[in-house]
Amino acid sequence: MSFPPLLKLIRLHYSLPLMGGFVVIVMFQNDGDLLGISGLLIRACLSLFLVMAAGYSLNDLCDMAADRINHPGRVLVKGDISPGFSLGLAVTCFLASIYLAALCNRTFCLGMLLISIALIIYDLFSKRLGIFKDILVAGLVTSLYALAYALVGPSSSARAKTLLIHPIWLFLTAVGYEMLKDIRDIKGDQVMASSRRMRHSTQAWFRILRNVPLLAAALLLPLPYIWGYCQWVYLLCTLLAIYCAIRASLARTHAALYYIYAEVAIVTLGSLLDLLICGV
Repeated sequence: MSFPPLLKLIRLHYSLPLMGGFVVIVMFQNDGDLLGISGLLIRACLSLFLVMAAGYSLNDLCDMAADRINHPGRVLVKGDISPGFSLGLAVTCFLASIYLAALCNRTFCLGMLLISIALIIYDLFSKRLGIFKDILVAGLVTSLYALAYALVGPSSSARAKTLLIHPIWLFLTAVGYEMLKDIRDIKGDQVMASSRRMRHSTQAWFRILRNVPLLAAALLLPLPYIWGYCQWVYLLCTLLAIYCAIRASLARTHAALYYIYAEVAIVTLGSLLDLLICGV
C-alpha cells in the first residue's frame, strides 16, 4: 500500500500509535474516565500529534545526506516534497502545537514547549551526540507519562501506580530500539561531518549491549500484576510482550525493530483491555 508523501513525512504509522498510548496513560491517570475530560484530551492529542509531525519533518530535513544512503525512499530524498515545504511545515506544526497546549493548562503547555525545544536540539545535533542521542530520544518518548500527569494531575487509585513502573520499562525499551537503529543506519551516518561520534555503532560491544535494556525492561513488565495493580488480562498480554522482547534480543536488526514495535503495542493494548474488562 502506498501512502501520500505528506503522511510518509510525518510518520503517521508512528505518531498515531504514540497518541493511542498517550490516551491509555491518561485513562490510567484519570481512573478510567475520559468523558469528563474529552475536550481537554482532544486538544492535548492534537498538540502531541503536531509536535511529532514537526519533529519528523525537521528530522528528515536535517538528515537528508544520511538518508540518501540509509533511506533512499524518504520523500525529501526522492524529491516528492521540497526542503522548503518541510521546514515550513515543521515551523507551523511547532507553533500550532504550543497554541493548542496553551488551551489545555499551563503545566501541559510548559511540558510541550520543553519537548519542542528538545526535539529541535535533537534534529539539529543528533549526529554529534553519539550514544547520548539514544538516551535523549528515549526521554522524549517517556515524556508521555509526564504529559499525562500535567494534563489531569495525580491519582490515588491502585491501578494508576502502574505508571510508576511503565515509564522505566518504556525508557529502557526505547534505548534498545534506538541502539538498533544506530546499528541499522551506520553506513549513512558515517557520511555526516560528525561520523566519528557514531563509531560506537560498529563495535561488537555495542551490538551485545543493545540487548541489555531490552531484557531489563521486559523483567519489569510483570510487576504491576505481581503487586496487584493490574489483573489477569494484563498478565496474559505481558507474557506475549516478554516473548517479543526475547525474540528482539535474538533477531537480526531489521526483524528486532518489528518485535520491539509489537512489544510496545501489546503492552499498550493489554493495559487498556485490562482496564476495560477488569475495571479500575
